[in-house]
Amino acid sequence: MEIAQRHNLIVIEDNAYGLFGTCNGRKLGTIGHMATQSCHETKNITYGEGGALVINDSRFSERAEILHEKGTNRANFFRGEVDKYTWVDKGSGYLMSDILAACLYAQLSKSSEIQEKRKIIWSAYFCGPKGWAVTKGVQLPYVPEDCEQAFHMFYLILPSTQARINFIDHMNSEGVSTVFHYLPLHESPMGKRYNTNNNKCPVTCEVSGRLVRLPFFNDLTHDQLNFVISVVTRLHYEMHETFALFTLGKKVWLFAEITRGADAGATCYSLKEIKKVSSLAAVLTCRIFLTILWRRIG
Repeated sequence: MEIAQRHNLIVIEDNAYGLFGTCNGRKLGTIGHMATQSCHETKNITYGEGGALVINDSRFSERAEILHEKGTNRANFFRGEVDKYTWVDKGSGYLMSDILAACLYAQLSKSSEIQEKRKIIWSAYFCGPKGWAVTKGVQLPYVPEDCEQAFHMFYLILPSTQARINFIDHMNSEGVSTVFHYLPLHESPMGKRYNTNNNKCPVTCEVSGRLVRLPFFNDLTHDQLNFVISVVTRLHYEMHETFALFTLGKKVWLFAEITRGADAGATCYSLKEIKKVSSLAAVLTCRIFLTILWRRIG
């Protein structure tokens, strides 16, 4: 917010996944000037679709009411601030029906119970496959010490895109549906239209290709949870390494291709790094198939 203040910017929090989460003791959705909240069917609290706009700066309250009331100052009229209401701005029909409001209210009244259920699910996913994740190079979620998460989802970051493809196939073969997350917004057609400076987000793109989400909903049973974890940890990697030494001009190079079942990658190392690569291979607990091919180019 300090950066926004220095540059006179308005901050709108995308809090679709953050309801009930905190950062430095502050509730997510209360930090920016405004925040958007989702009540889609996949969220912790839902009424099927739609969401809410949270106004944290009173400068925007009146216009938000007008937009909400089909572009009229109807709210001002009900408060007795005007003697009649009329069309004054843009707007649409954003009013919630009474039935949906009742559905939402019932869940909000039990939000602590809902969050506790989701915390148990999240914690089981985090602890259950922890040892498996360490040995397979799979990253688990990280939550900073000064933050309390919203327990909206649980994800894994696989070693590569191919690893994710194979992981999803493995889970599907056992009857467990897993999905990857949204594609980077700056690479979407609309994102490219607004990204006039052609800014790159390499970390976002790289992680996007490796992230996968596990099943996560309020009524996930203990048996279902344990079954998902058991399927995850049954995925094993077979590793082999192929090295090729070749010359290019007067320089000697080592080409190393490392395949770990669901993970595949290739890179080039100089001759001086051969010992380092070999020592790394020696500590691997998987079966290692080593093929050395000598080839002279030119």
